[in-house]
Amino acid sequence: MMADHAGRGRPRTQEGVGGQPARVCREVGRRAYRGAESVKPTPALSAIVSASLLALAIACSGAEELPSGPRLVMERDSFDVGVIRVGETVERTVEFRNEGQEPLMVSIVRVRPAPDADCGCGVEGFEVRPKEVPPGGSGELVFTLKAPEGMEDTRDKMRVELESNDPSNPQPTITLLFSMAPPETQGG
Repeated sequence: MMADHAGRGRPRTQEGVGGQPARVCREVGRRAYRGAESVKPTPALSAIVSASLLALAIACSGAEELPSGPRLVMERDSFDVGVIRVGETVERTVEFRNEGQEPLMVSIVRVRPAPDADCGCGVEGFEVRPKEVPPGGSGELVFTLKAPEGMEDTRDKMRVELESNDPSNPQPTITLLFSMAPPETQGG
């Protein structure tokens, strides 16, 4: 199954023309073939039936062209970026791809606490690398995280609002999850 940012995958083995199930495509093809057997063939009719069956076969094959323009693809909508210890500043990344035919531009517009967040803190900075991703290329959302004192043993959840020039996904939102832990003790 091919999937894009919001899980809008198309199971190629189950869909045919305009989202019709593949079994519908097969049945239409069978009926057209059986109907053609009961008609006296003429060269013109044979050409029409052949062209129709060919068009049906191509449409039901599930083959998709790359979308024109840029296409932002991420593996999922939620990313667990691990544990951040109090007092440490760490950098975490989330990868994305451009599966379109034109350069992709992505920017982080806003990072805010999710409604069910324990803290809503910890993201100190963010950027997108590179600024422009060529067709077939990949980029990353980069987050600088720091766990504030007093937030040990807390699990946090942040909403990240993005903006892209992908016409099918211009304002995606992802979720960052991370845990905050006490500082590492240096034992002796």
